Amino acid sequence: RWRDIEKPPLDGPPQSKIPCIKSKELDNQPHYIGFHTTDPDAAVSIAHSEFRTGTCGWIGAGAYFARSVKATWRKAKSDGGAHIIAEIRMGRVYEVERDVITKGHSRFDPKIYDYAHHSKWHADYDTCYMLQDPSSGDEFAIKDPAKQIVKWVIVVEPDFDPKVEKYGLWNEFELTRCGCI
Repeated sequence: RWRDIEKPPLDGPPQSKIPCIKSKELDNQPHYIGFHTTDPDAAVSIAHSEFRTGTCGWIGAGAYFARSVKATWRKAKSDGGAHIIAEIRMGRVYEVERDVITKGHSRFDPKIYDYAHHSKWHADYDTCYMLQDPSSGDEFAIKDPAKQIVKWVIVVEPDFDPKVEKYGLWNEFELTRCGCI
């Protein structure tokens, strides 16, 4: 669950900035690793759009992530081929159980459904975290990717990218000459 990460101790503002990390000195919020599976073309589009948020989903508008690559397969609207792995600044988190927002379930609550599904949580929270059955894997949506995604990487599976074989990228290596790919 998202609460299992302790907050780091408060430090003063960073003395130097690392260019690839969007350090906004927002506070010492917990960070989480999130996974998003899609097809390679969509992954490129997501990267170029700076993670534009979706407008709908179980827990409203946001950029959606799961807690593991395996958990994304049941949620992905594609055949996969690419995974986005991101370090996420969680901020204020609203927790909701999937059963409570599932119409027809005995625990369904229309007020909580409305708050989560229609993005009303955006007014008070940065992240909506949906607790699910452990076999499904939890997922969460963030409202502001520009502020909340600290760093990210896209991993394209070898079957979807001929450069992997062409350049021997299935092997780990220490360094490469700039511009070789």
